[in-house]
Amino acid sequence: MIKICTLLLTLLICPTCFAQWSAQHDVNNLICSTPLYQGAISQSDPEIISDGDGGAIIAWIDYRDRGSHIYAQRIDKDGIIKWQNNGVPICTAPMMNASLSGLQLAVDGSGGAIITWSDERNYNGPPAHIPTGDIYAQHINATGEVQWKKDGVVISDAENTQSSPFIVSDSQGGAFITWRDDDRSTNYSVYGQHINASGTALWTTNGILITSSPNFHTVHPLMGDGNGGIIVSWTQRGISVHQNYVFAQRINSSGAAVWPAGGVQAVSPTFYPVQPDFMSDGLGGFFLTWSKTLNQSFVTHIFAQHVLGNGTLAKPDAITICSAPVGHRDPVLVSDDNGGAIIAWLDGRSGDGSTNYSIYAQRINAAGDAIWAVNGVNVSLRKGYLSLPKIVRDGKSGAIIIYNEDDPFGIRGVHMQNVSSTGQPLWNSLPIAEYRRNFQSMAMISNDDNGAIVTWLDGRKNAPGIYATRILENGTLPVTLVSFKGETESGHSKLTWETSSETNNKGFEIERSIDGRNFKKIGYVEGNGTTSNESKSYRFIDSEPLRGKNYYRLKQLDWDGKFEHSSIVFIQHPIQETSKLYPNPVSNILLVNTLDFKGEISIIDVMGRVVEKVSATTNETNLNVGNLSPGLYLCRFGNTTQQFVKIK
Repeated sequence: MIKICTLLLTLLICPTCFAQWSAQHDVNNLICSTPLYQGAISQSDPEIISDGDGGAIIAWIDYRDRGSHIYAQRIDKDGIIKWQNNGVPICTAPMMNASLSGLQLAVDGSGGAIITWSDERNYNGPPAHIPTGDIYAQHINATGEVQWKKDGVVISDAENTQSSPFIVSDSQGGAFITWRDDDRSTNYSVYGQHINASGTALWTTNGILITSSPNFHTVHPLMGDGNGGIIVSWTQRGISVHQNYVFAQRINSSGAAVWPAGGVQAVSPTFYPVQPDFMSDGLGGFFLTWSKTLNQSFVTHIFAQHVLGNGTLAKPDAITICSAPVGHRDPVLVSDDNGGAIIAWLDGRSGDGSTNYSIYAQRINAAGDAIWAVNGVNVSLRKGYLSLPKIVRDGKSGAIIIYNEDDPFGIRGVHMQNVSSTGQPLWNSLPIAEYRRNFQSMAMISNDDNGAIVTWLDGRKNAPGIYATRILENGTLPVTLVSFKGETESGHSKLTWETSSETNNKGFEIERSIDGRNFKKIGYVEGNGTTSNESKSYRFIDSEPLRGKNYYRLKQLDWDGKFEHSSIVFIQHPIQETSKLYPNPVSNILLVNTLDFKGEISIIDVMGRVVEKVSATTNETNLNVGNLSPGLYLCRFGNTTQQFVKIK
């Protein structure tokens, strides 16, 4: 049997999974594209969570209506879009001179999502203003139906400004939400709320106060404590603007603080921002990692700490993760599924420490002891303009890491790596997406097969928007279909593909779709049975493509009845008419504009007789119809037929 996959990346693992996920790193799976004009991205800030069944729910801020709104989409484990095209509206409240921000998602435990955000719908002043955001939330179920009040239920609409919401599931169909509150008195504060599955607040109206001080706060992602409560963390500025402390507080399900008032101090003052990342240990405590500038040297090192469930530190001093020369930054961490954590970061020791970086990683156990080599291991196997690392667990005590890469030639791409439990890179820094375009706002989750699903904002020219792709456990499968391409040719769609080997291959059914989801057979090409290390080339011409969008895929058939689908290729044909007859009616010379068609033009009378033939060699052809009798005629070329009237 011929296996359908690509040279660099295969995103699927079974015949049913071949149905929709694109295996081409320059195609991917489109989640939403509604450009306001050519090349313009009208989405931002995509966030992703698991749907609990191997797929994902993705939500984003959307500007398709020239306002600031929220939409969401679900894509299942087979890469099939489950909700309406370009997403379900979550919040489309009108906001004059206002916007929304801080989009966050949590699972509902039933295949849906609870979504929270901050917006300024209640502000009606001029554009230049002090923001007065409020916190809202909405629930969407597994079938894409919004469950709560239109445009969301109020979490907090207290006076002044609420911003930076974070959310985590309560494992009972509801969620915990925290946010920053400015100037409710004279302080910067952190508040929290618990809502049930109906969207009803279970704590005090507008939330409970978690911490407050006159020093600036940055709220960090919320964590479950593994016992029905939450862990809230924040960075608090010290006496100097360059000093930052990290504090945390544990809150039980009733809203009561578990740790001492004011929280526990997880990080002592650091010089310049610490860029912390956090992870629950599932036992009431958490791990965190951060970068720290030492002694005003502007050289950053990577540190970590484990705060235990009772609020004490696993080690009295910060755990040094990397102190190698040159700079290190942007640390991220994830559970190693064995009580410890894996930390990855941008590392400058292989480059110049300023613009050229590699990705390094370290694993620590529950006690905070490093397991891999001192100062970490190089997992990216490359250096360059790397940025924005993200990390998820791989289910085998290792991790999957993705990152942006810019090369000196202007090619941007999203690459990935799987590091094993022993610190060994398992893949060859495989590309997820690669092209001369802009990538932003990557987000990633683990899925059920020890792989991951990634989404990002993509500025590709033909369809800018939000895309996603699925990463398998092994990153690739045997390569036998080395290419599958599509292009326009004389108004037709030309499909070409090449195999490097075939086994029991009966042939290929060619399938076409107008929406990339519902496909119909339009043709068949015979296969070559069984070949061994012998390249075979194929082609198919769709002589009557759809006007506008055309999605194509191959259904490879075996003689024993088995089949697999290829990735999907996209071809765009002009929506406007492919030809023009002028003037019409005509008395003498008829101008036929055939656009991209080259070939025979026929003039047919009402009896069906061909009364004139001419060969079109350019886009415009002049036909002398002066000798024809007055009446109605057809002008036919390719798959186009148009009427014209001959007059005296």
